[in-house]
Amino acid sequence: MGSGNGARLVWLLRELSVELARIQQEFVQAMGLDRADLRAADAISQHWEQPLTMGGLASVLGLSSGAVTGTVDRLSRAGFVERVPDASDRRRVHLHLTPKAEEVGMRFYAEHIAAVDRVASRFPSHARETIESFCIALVDTLAVDLDEATLQQALAEVAPQTPDARA
Repeated sequence: MGSGNGARLVWLLRELSVELARIQQEFVQAMGLDRADLRAADAISQHWEQPLTMGGLASVLGLSSGAVTGTVDRLSRAGFVERVPDASDRRRVHLHLTPKAEEVGMRFYAEHIAAVDRVASRFPSHARETIESFCIALVDTLAVDLDEATLQQALAEVAPQTPDARA
């Protein structure tokens, strides 16, 4: 790993990411879903003011319309997402999380939220505000700076070049 504060922060954030992924995996397994379903539910949740259509969800997730249909079908069967017909165009549906999805998520994550609150309470309010600002800025920066093309270029530089190299 490189040197400097950035390298140390990336390492710590990677460790945090691994732990959060473990928690998410436990959740989706218990719900009979997969990680892609959770990503879709998160995207739907984040767009509550301007609900996503099926095509909009496919675009946000970078998935095909067929993959999104399967994902939304699983979330619907689980009672977590509902398709609401567009009032002006019956061919379009908007995706909404159900109250059940919000309740299940809050119940599952309640202890995790409490743990974050316990850790945050160790820091003065100005430090918590700085941490929050840092997290927001980092998410925004990574979303812009590490777009699909940049990510693919970085992967091309480190990934094996031939199938034989993976063996």
